[in-house]
Amino acid sequence: MLNKNSLLMIERIIINEILSVPQLIQELSFTKRQIEYQLESINDLLVDSYGLPKNRLLQVNEPVQPETLELLKEIFLNQAEHYNFNHEERQFYIFLAILCNKDYLTLYHLTDELEVSKTTIQADLKELKQKLEILGIHIRSDRMWGYTLNGSTPLIQNFLIKGINSVHKTVIKHFLKKRSLDFTGRYLISIRRISNVFGLSLVENRFEEFAYLLAILSISNLAFRGLPDSPPSVISDKIVLLKEYRFAETLLKELKLNWGSDKTEYISAWLIGISVSDIENDTPDKPYLSELLRQILLRFQALSGLQYLDFDSALAQLYAHFRPAFYRNIYGLPISNPLTGQILEQYRTTAILVRETIKPLNYILNVPFSEDELAYLTVHFASFTTQKSLYNPYRKQAAIVCNAGMGFSALLKKQLENLFPEFDFSITTYNALKKDLKVPPYHAVFSTSLGYQSGVDNVPVFYVPSILNNQDKYLLSQKVYKTFGSFNEFLPSVHDLISIIHKHARITSESKLRGDLMNYFSQPASRENLPSPLLLADMVSPMLIQTAVSAPTAREAVNLSAMPLLHNNYITRSYVAAVLDTFNSSSHHTVIMKSVALPHASPQKGVLKPGISITVLKTPIPFNVAEYDPIKYIFCLSAVDYESHISAMAKLVEFLEDDRFYKVLDSQNASDIFNYMMVYGAE
Repeated sequence: MLNKNSLLMIERIIINEILSVPQLIQELSFTKRQIEYQLESINDLLVDSYGLPKNRLLQVNEPVQPETLELLKEIFLNQAEHYNFNHEERQFYIFLAILCNKDYLTLYHLTDELEVSKTTIQADLKELKQKLEILGIHIRSDRMWGYTLNGSTPLIQNFLIKGINSVHKTVIKHFLKKRSLDFTGRYLISIRRISNVFGLSLVENRFEEFAYLLAILSISNLAFRGLPDSPPSVISDKIVLLKEYRFAETLLKELKLNWGSDKTEYISAWLIGISVSDIENDTPDKPYLSELLRQILLRFQALSGLQYLDFDSALAQLYAHFRPAFYRNIYGLPISNPLTGQILEQYRTTAILVRETIKPLNYILNVPFSEDELAYLTVHFASFTTQKSLYNPYRKQAAIVCNAGMGFSALLKKQLENLFPEFDFSITTYNALKKDLKVPPYHAVFSTSLGYQSGVDNVPVFYVPSILNNQDKYLLSQKVYKTFGSFNEFLPSVHDLISIIHKHARITSESKLRGDLMNYFSQPASRENLPSPLLLADMVSPMLIQTAVSAPTAREAVNLSAMPLLHNNYITRSYVAAVLDTFNSSSHHTVIMKSVALPHASPQKGVLKPGISITVLKTPIPFNVAEYDPIKYIFCLSAVDYESHISAMAKLVEFLEDDRFYKVLDSQNASDIFNYMMVYGAE
């Protein structure tokens, strides 16, 4: 029998097409012994259930044979036939059983449902109690109800959502089946059909999440205990006018769930929270939300030093995620992002800027955005921070089908464009692609779902994660260049290279060597043309710092802040004019936080080289931005592109949140300011 770890390993083997122990250790955080155990289980299944000859079984550090690869895909897609719960999944099953307990739940009920011993259940229950208590949720036992949960509804729902996303779906299907709930026919089909009637675009990988949640809420006593306080009237007055509300009414009526108007409103918010919103749709809440988002995007531009060539396009992409995120926060709906840690680490500098950008929004919502929400927003903003070339060198067409939402799709597109400049990538949906491939306009498909098949023999499908790390890029490059041999690219096998090195040298850490090699070979083919990331220390020099500056007006202060850049040939006079034009259009484009302004314009307006001038005014001046006036510190930016300076701006934001930096600035000593930035700005 297989378990969750077996399936995780099968998934990585299908994507990598090789069984590399060091790579699996790094990707899955498994021990060598765990991998050997799972490998034995998988091979036993291949022999016992599929009669695969021993010479075609999985071998360590050997490419997977085509026939074996197809069987692994079949096993992965039909995993319920060979599945066995692990301790984590049993614990989540126990949580579900207690959450939905309407009668009297005992250990004997659980041992019967899970078909394990009483000792096993007791051990699982003890560990589950410890996990939940850390989160503020307690398992109680009494003579009336048996096991029950005690904790706030948001905390319980948050654990439920995270479990739905992290624990295998087979657990929930088994749980609902035991309760004779026709989940597939009654919930999945109804939700999908009614969403088509109302024209709702639900995020594919959150569609099932909502269906599972609705099914569990329908049989849980804790379904709506302690609903959040009423949202601001600007939202609550509008939600009953939205098609999502009519969708919720229709769905609940069809499912015979008589939950009342307040609960219908709550389910409506859930529907908005799992949908993709279109800024072209004139919904009653659009004026308020689109204006709020416009201010957020302008603030990100100001903090990052970017000027988007197509502001409206960026606004439309971000609106698709922002509207659902806003409702999730307003109604206290939990969200789980399994890639949060990876996103915030891989795009750390962008996340710093996004975190600072949305601070004013936290006051409107009366609650800060969660780390999961921050990660989703970071994905969108990270997909913006690139300058598109006016010259299109692409020769082949490729489709990207990603079920994780528009932000992940856009970021994946950006990563693939950098990796394969020979392709012109376009984002599409699974349904649209099936129609398009009848007359194939694409040379390749890049899909985040192992379940997707193109159905067209001459259109290869490459399976990819939503976010590519260096190992993913290297392995994907090997597959693509092997498939399309006309690219004149040669990617050596890291496995072969390590074998050669072993013959002539002692390797102290094979996993680190493998990682370094993959990092090197995963760089874009056109890496010599890509801008190198700049540190804050790279953009500052003594000649760009001026202190105790006097200026009669805000406009003159901005003009003076650009002079060090102009006089030292960082910018042209046309750039100074562009900076002043931007300031004149709205000082909000320039002021980024209390006492601080960051004047800048687009690189095309006359930037010669990257730099940041620092101007400390002798007397602060109002910039007509009430919440941040008066302004004393002005950082004029000259960025040569749309990406290389992002790390420097993130570091500057960190500086501006540190009281020590302001003490150095207030010293009005240019030498001390420069030395401080050299020491701490080179990190």
